[in-house]
Amino acid sequence: MTQIYGPNNRTDSAPMHQNAIRRFREELRMNRPAFAQMLSVNVDTLRVWEDGKSKPRGEAALKIVAAADRNHYPLVITDIFPKKKK
Repeated sequence: MTQIYGPNNRTDSAPMHQNAIRRFREELRMNRPAFAQMLSVNVDTLRVWEDGKSKPRGEAALKIVAAADRNHYPLVITDIFPKKKK
């Protein structure tokens, strides 16, 4: 399967954000309110996730991964919860 998303395929986008959730939203070219509605979460909740102050838990994290899958975007649960550096 050909990679649809990523820095090599998009010449008109800003550098990729290091937060996986924000990067996914930006690749879809969605604003926060639209993306939050797609995930059935509050915009303030999404903002906290994107700012790195909190992480989505349980069903919310699975909804994000499922949305990525529906959009053929390469996002897995470990992208949302990266291993901490020692």
